[in-house]
Amino acid sequence: MKSVYADDEILLICSNTKSYKYYFVINKSQSIAKVVDVSTKPVVGKLIKTENLYILHFPEISTKTVNRYETQVRINRYSGKMEYEVGTPPFNEYNERNRLIIGECSQSKNVKKF
Repeated sequence: MKSVYADDEILLICSNTKSYKYYFVINKSQSIAKVVDVSTKPVVGKLIKTENLYILHFPEISTKTVNRYETQVRINRYSGKMEYEVGTPPFNEYNERNRLIIGECSQSKNVKKF
């Protein structure tokens, strides 16, 4: 099934050092980022593009069934290196309470398999 925004959307598949995979769909024209994971509904966030980076920012979600901390993901557009930081802003500064996950990403076409 092809996405309505297929030309503007790309799928980023990222792995951390322990081989856990993260899947992000980004819409470059609308500056939208989504976490697509089998265990949750897609989480919608904001995409910021710079010369070197895709910066994905996802809000905190706190409900009776879901507790998700605010998250910022920085992906180098040239090397694919990823920094996935979970916790409280400011991000990209040392904060001993935040969790930083390092990994690498590759780009794929955003096509649903099923």
